[in-house]
Amino acid sequence: MDSVCIICGSKNFKIKSNRFCSQECIHQYGTQKMNEKIKCRICDKEISKANYNKHLKTHEIKKHHYFCENCGKEVYEKYGSGRFCSSKCARGFSTKNKREQINKKVSEKIKQKISNGEKIGFCTSGRLVKLENKVCPICGNNFKADEKFGKKTCSKECSHKATALNNKGKKHNIKDTSRMGGLRPGGGKSKQISYTNWLGYKMSLNKEEIEVAKVLDEKKLNWNRNRKGFPYLTRDGKQRKYYPDFVINDNEYIEYKGWVTSEMEWKMENAKANNNLNLIIIVGNDKRYKEFGISLHEYLDSKFFL
Repeated sequence: MDSVCIICGSKNFKIKSNRFCSQECIHQYGTQKMNEKIKCRICDKEISKANYNKHLKTHEIKKHHYFCENCGKEVYEKYGSGRFCSSKCARGFSTKNKREQINKKVSEKIKQKISNGEKIGFCTSGRLVKLENKVCPICGNNFKADEKFGKKTCSKECSHKATALNNKGKKHNIKDTSRMGGLRPGGGKSKQISYTNWLGYKMSLNKEEIEVAKVLDEKKLNWNRNRKGFPYLTRDGKQRKYYPDFVINDNEYIEYKGWVTSEMEWKMENAKANNNLNLIIIVGNDKRYKEFGISLHEYLDSKFFL
């Protein structure tokens, strides 16, 4: 007769056993047995086999109870020598009778240090805090505040309301596009390097832009870093400004891109169409963007310099 695993019912035995087919089934059987409930012989409470011995020890502990000599609390578990319930009571017992006298002495010493501007622990107090009575201008409640600091309201809620009232009537032209975008010194993720072109114009460029600048200097073109923005619309209809990298003779613009996203492509195409922009796009050596523009070598050998 073939043996069957008492856990999973499998007949394919991987170990030498007549009851279990694998080590996993042995562990599962042990877990089931340890989780079985049995009644405590003292209190009739149902306890799992795994916790039965631990539960019996609680009955043994309760036979011996102690009273803390400091606070008088009744405890069943012995702490230290059995005289106290915790380390707090053990430390405070020796000074219990003199506690009021000690607290008064410490308080006077701290006040003296504060008045002298001495260090107390990790803090240094140079003055006594003086409170003055104030009236909240928002809700009218009376409150006390340090006279040195200009607290004008009684709470954060009233402070927010006061700020809103102060800002009411002030004009905020959120549609003003003159401050949108633009060339920011040190902007971008690339490291900026100071560069001076053959005309004496100083600017900050990254390594890739410097290679383009060297070509423009080699051809002795009238160029500079561009600071003029051209309005365009984003995909969701918001108005922004696009700033190409370089300008030549005030009518031709050059943009260098080491990598291109769909948002960048949309931005440049929209700016070109809306502003009739004469824009030359130079891309890096990544073949994925070859169709998006021309390489620096192609620009150097192109008809633009004829």
